[in-house]
Amino acid sequence: MGNAFIALADDATAAEANPAGLTILVKPEVSFEYRNVTFDSNTLNSVNDVNAAQQGVRITSFNNLETFNRPSFVSFVYPYHATRFAFSRQEAVRIRGSIDETFNISLVDNSGIPIRIDAAALGLSDQQVTNYNFTVAHQWNRNLSIGGSIRYSKLSWETAVQNSLVFGDETVSTFQTQMDDTDSSFAFNIGSIYRCSPKISIGAVYKKNPKFTTTEVETGEFAKKPGPFTNTLKLPDVFGVGAAFKPNDQLTITSDVVRIEYSDLLTAFEAGYNIVTSTHENEDISYQIHNVYEFHIGGEVFILVKNLPIAIRQGYYRKPSNALLVASAHGLLPIDQLIVETIFSKPESESHITVGSGVVFDNFQVDVAFDASRSSNQLVISTVIRF
Repeated sequence: MGNAFIALADDATAAEANPAGLTILVKPEVSFEYRNVTFDSNTLNSVNDVNAAQQGVRITSFNNLETFNRPSFVSFVYPYHATRFAFSRQEAVRIRGSIDETFNISLVDNSGIPIRIDAAALGLSDQQVTNYNFTVAHQWNRNLSIGGSIRYSKLSWETAVQNSLVFGDETVSTFQTQMDDTDSSFAFNIGSIYRCSPKISIGAVYKKNPKFTTTEVETGEFAKKPGPFTNTLKLPDVFGVGAAFKPNDQLTITSDVVRIEYSDLLTAFEAGYNIVTSTHENEDISYQIHNVYEFHIGGEVFILVKNLPIAIRQGYYRKPSNALLVASAHGLLPIDQLIVETIFSKPESESHITVGSGVVFDNFQVDVAFDASRSSNQLVISTVIRF
């Protein structure tokens, strides 16, 4: 439904979307979700060119993110009077792939002699964040439900990048960065749903996401800051509000507005650990990632096929870019300025089209959904068993 779920949140995934929604569940249930994610390498890869008087920059990237087929969510919900207790495990982040960046820099010196400098960064990255949610939701009266989750999150992060300079057919290794570390952190998620009438409900949710600290190491003959350094990953906090409208028993329309604090990703950010900006410090370049608002809309229609209830769902949302950008640079050479502005440029926002369906067999339910965008496609299949 286009991820427009805050005011509806009528299944076990409410532990993440809006914990207050669990109060709609009246029987103990177990749910399981399987997810397939594929990435379009043509979208991930890019060629950026900057041409200026007597100089030019060309950056080529060949990146590949692996396709994933794996369980992504499992939960158990137990109702007790007006309160719901739940435990869930969610794979919040899962990404693994290769990085292949080539930088071709052409210059003309003061005497008019052309100079060519090539650089490369080759690497692998494997990152996983798993959330364990302990959720309680309570229906205070016929209109108001409130819920919250205490989240234990675990990060596993392995990465290795080889930075090099290229002189003709000869490649000279300059320095490497490596990390193989884990960390854990606590976070929380609170939400509410107010049912204005049998047809209209509104909801709100705030997610305080975890902050992780790992150790990365720089080595190599030309390492500027050899040795270990702290790598901080602060997942963005999220605040959202939503509304759901049921004009009749067969149709539901939902919409959400979500603010994502992507600037949290810059917490304790350290510049200077890649081949292009290795001579720069935080004082030389300041970076930014824009906080964004996402708008989601979705709909669900129930039909009966020989007394079998079938749901048909569809939705849309537009995901603004969360790319790392250069906010300002001080004292850089003109060519360095061109390089960083070329690399840290803002890509286009992406539209997501979603469709799905579900069917209920007494106490057993099966749902399937598909999310298509320019850079990735996701297939989700989930099941629910009620006791």
